[in-house]
Formats: sequence, C-alpha cells, structure tokens
Amino acid sequence: EDVASLLSSVVGKEDAAGGEVFNCGTSSNVTYKELCDAAGKAVGKDAEIVAIPAGTKTSFPFRPNQEGFYVNVNKAKEKLSWEGAKYNVLDDISAEGFYTKDFVSLGLDKGDIDTSKDGI
Repeated sequence: EDVASLLSSVVGKEDAAGGEVFNCGTSSNVTYKELCDAAGKAVGKDAEIVAIPAGTKTSFPFRPNQEGFYVNVNKAKEKLSWEGAKYNVLDDISAEGFYTKDFVSLGLDKGDIDTSKDGI
C-alpha cells in the first residue's frame, strides 16, 4: 500500500517527479542497529553488527554514510505531497510481519550467512 500510494502521488505532479528518485520507507527514522536487532529477534537469532567505515563498498545494497543508515522520505512528502508511509518497517519485520513470514516460508532463516563478498 505504501508503494502504491507513493506512486499515485505522482499523478498531476509529473513535472515535479520527472528525473527524480524518491525513497519509499517508514516515516520515522530507524537506525541500522534497530533494524538488525529486530530482524534477528524475528527469527530467534542474535544480530552481530560489524561497524565499517562510511563509504566502504560491500555487497549490501545500502551503505552507511556519515549520518548513519536510514531512508528519508521527506523529499517525496515535499515535492509530491505524499502523506508518508502507513506501515512501520519494524512491525513488518517482526516475527508476525509479512517480510519475516515470507523469509521463513522460503527457508531463508536456515543455514549460514555468506559474508564473503562484504569486504570485511
């Protein structure tokens, strides 16, 4: 629903949206540590967080910057008058959240985590 509402907010504002990239995420900032801890808790594992210098290239698609790691949706709110996300990522990745249910149903909670391409 959040992605659909962001996309529909472009209608009538095509000039403002043209050539722009917008984040669609939770409306409240969530730290990388909070995200990792919640994901670990959801699958009953401890999250081992390894600090790396800002800008370090890893296989993880989002790398921390000097301010930390979070998705900011303010640009979409300002340029598109998007109301923001209704859902919270920490709820979505809880043990009862849809991300975790999908993850577990695919068996991705089993086995070792491959960090060989993470450059750490």
